[in-house]
Amino acid sequence: MRFLLKIILIVAFSALLQTFFPWWTIAIAAFVISTVLYTKGISSFFEGFIAIFLLWCTKAYLIDLANEQILSDKIATVFSVTPIILIAITGFVGGLVAGFASLSGSTFIGMFKRTKRRNKYYSL
Repeated sequence: MRFLLKIILIVAFSALLQTFFPWWTIAIAAFVISTVLYTKGISSFFEGFIAIFLLWCTKAYLIDLANEQILSDKIATVFSVTPIILIAITGFVGGLVAGFASLSGSTFIGMFKRTKRRNKYYSL
């Protein structure tokens, strides 16, 4: 449940920020949401990755449909790929940025969480 909630919040916050600010605000959104809703490790990375991958693929596809695939056909020809793969690459790059930002936010807030020590002879 928390996994899906974080994905929805990252998508919403990123979409809001991207309407007013540059593309890299996805990292800020993923970092902030991951510090507010803490999850450990690789789960945090995948929440940010999936959220922005879906957002950017959707936005790229809608922009591609709006201009009748003129630009994506030309760029896909240069890179010898199909326009759909080009959209997936766009989502992948954005997903990596947000995934690492989400992991950084989770690690940052994890530094301040108190963990139980298993060794009874260890003390601070």
